[in-house]
Amino acid sequence: MRLLFDIDETSQEDPGDDGSFEDVQDAIVRLVAEREEAGGRPVNEFAVAVALEYRHQGTEDGRLALWRTEHVRALLREWFPRKVTLLPDDEELSDERVDAPGAVCALVGFLDAAGILDPRSDSPQALYEAAAAERAGWRQDMFDPRFMGTAKFLMLSAAEQGVDVRDEEALDSFLTLVRDGRSGLDQEQLAQIAQRQHMQELLGTDGPLAGAGPGNARGTGSLLRERTPVIAPVVLAPLDDLQEQARGSVLLGQLATLVHEIGPSGRSLTKTGRLRIVDARELARRLDTAAGVPAEGAPARTTAPVHRAPRLPHLRGDNPDAARTADDLPCLSLLVAWATAARLIRVRKGRLVAVAKARKDVDDPAALAARAVRSLPELRERLLPHPSRKDGEGGLGEWSALFPRFADLVADLLAALYGMPVASPWPVLWATVRAAYLDDPFFGADDDNSVTQAEAHLRGIVGVLEDLGVVSVTRGRPDPDFSALVRSGALVPPGERNRQHALKRALLGTDVELLDLTPLGTHAVRELLLSLGRQSPAVGALRDEPAPLLLSVLLDEYDTDSARAELATWHGTTEQLLNAVQAIRLHSRRAATLQLLLDTLPDGPRFMTQARQDPELAPAALLAATNTGLLDVADLDQREVALLAAESLLTVRELGGDEELLRGARRPGDSSARGRQHGSAPLTQMIDLALASGHPDTAGLDGLRHIDLAPLSRRPGRPGRLRAVQARKQHRGRGGKGKRRRR
Repeated sequence: MRLLFDIDETSQEDPGDDGSFEDVQDAIVRLVAEREEAGGRPVNEFAVAVALEYRHQGTEDGRLALWRTEHVRALLREWFPRKVTLLPDDEELSDERVDAPGAVCALVGFLDAAGILDPRSDSPQALYEAAAAERAGWRQDMFDPRFMGTAKFLMLSAAEQGVDVRDEEALDSFLTLVRDGRSGLDQEQLAQIAQRQHMQELLGTDGPLAGAGPGNARGTGSLLRERTPVIAPVVLAPLDDLQEQARGSVLLGQLATLVHEIGPSGRSLTKTGRLRIVDARELARRLDTAAGVPAEGAPARTTAPVHRAPRLPHLRGDNPDAARTADDLPCLSLLVAWATAARLIRVRKGRLVAVAKARKDVDDPAALAARAVRSLPELRERLLPHPSRKDGEGGLGEWSALFPRFADLVADLLAALYGMPVASPWPVLWATVRAAYLDDPFFGADDDNSVTQAEAHLRGIVGVLEDLGVVSVTRGRPDPDFSALVRSGALVPPGERNRQHALKRALLGTDVELLDLTPLGTHAVRELLLSLGRQSPAVGALRDEPAPLLLSVLLDEYDTDSARAELATWHGTTEQLLNAVQAIRLHSRRAATLQLLLDTLPDGPRFMTQARQDPELAPAALLAATNTGLLDVADLDQREVALLAAESLLTVRELGGDEELLRGARRPGDSSARGRQHGSAPLTQMIDLALASGHPDTAGLDGLRHIDLAPLSRRPGRPGRLRAVQARKQHRGRGGKGKRRRR
């Protein structure tokens, strides 16, 4: 059972090899409900499903089993009010029946008892207390108009006026009255709600809605976040190599020289906060900004690129002799702004002075590169054209279409390059940026000329990154996977045939512009992503982490090769790994973890032998070993065959319930690994064998013992889906899913 899915792995209609988010959502909802019912604490399955959906869609990382108090608050204060409509006369979805705080506690309790609560979570007790603290206010938030779209507002209004919202004709009649202005609703309030919904769709859920005050219903600012893609782990270069590469960057050298020239005593500033012209001219000459940033012809790295991206027009060079103010030296102004944003220099008592605490990083080229990249998103006024600054020809500039969301754009562009195993074609990167930012009807470009200029501006930003030494620009043939991505139509809005054809043509041949992060860039971008709270896995980052966290991350976020490399650097013992696997109570998760360790540990078979000797782990070890082909069922003794049968049945029942067991029993000619384990034995014989196996999961065996096979076996065709699926359908019919920006 995976606990992390990319946002496009949601649907059961097109699941990956390990299933989809909805598959796992169904399983967890059912398991939570079974656990609560066994303890005499019935839980609303719909509310549990919504909680999992929030963690998958409404948070940056999407980790289903990682819960902190801020997640509890965001779920109850914003996600439920935005996404769910409660109707007083709906038995299943009335506000009396849907106990969202209780559902959160039930979910956390299950994750903890199952041994799969992410070790980075807050303690269960802290999460329970956070849910209890929200109990008094969450129902009020559910009916706060600031969190309603028009559909939810109209449905609640209709219900309040006695309209049966399940009666399509009655609801249509009510909507006709609304359109005619005869419904008695506050038309001004309805217009405000429609406007807020439109702004939410444009801006996403990571910012307060226009006109909604400071954010959520209790004024804490929006707690929801834009989901980011799952990124593959990278291998970081040795520090000595990073230092050598960073020393070859003239731009980093200019930043370091600037800080040293300013020094602890600093330089005086004018009343308007600018450098005095005499100091500005001196610094421009010392930094050699007359030829641009960096000096024209100077290598940006120890290895020169095959191709150089075009430069921004206003950064082609300073003329100290002609400058009348510091603003007439745009290259120097950029360096000063960059050093300020990187917290290398600051203003103190009317003087620009070096920050003493940053001195160590100034003298460390790799650390300086990381600071420079982290602060790059703050430099839009210095990098992009805007009316308050002159352009390269001395005239006033115009707004760049990249200006409104420059910080997000830079972070997204670098995140897209981070972890890519091959260089990315510029046409694909630009198509992605255009679709996400410029096609926006509110913030985007309004004509072809604006689009062309925006592309030139972004190419200029890439040029700065190249000069910094973090991006490599070459030419060659793109990886075939990019052509397949383009053919899928995912990068171009529907109906834009000319754009689609142009993008296909741009990837043809062997002279396509390709972008990649340098080793220094990978190091620096990782620091940027960490500072933004985004995922940025790197091999070796887990070397000192405890075994439970190590295994959780490896299973959900690493491919086999990266996991193998990570385990080779880990400072732990086999005993710690065995103890961590023992703590996992879910059969599917435990077997998957053992299979991962078998595939990635240098002594995987030996480790599996140790696991087979442990009474608690033996059944899962047998399942993992037979699934991977390490063992054949014919090699097992009778006791092990019985344990394997029990573990197989318990795993199937855990993931799909009793109905999945029946479905597997009806499936003829099953040639899967599980089918080979079961052989041709009828399900009743398999259950009898499992019950006599001595499997340590006595509660699971008791569940097998009480399966009512006769009624299920008489059902024709495929049995019905779980109630969790119905809960999900109810949810989609009452508020639905908000539109999200594509990143």
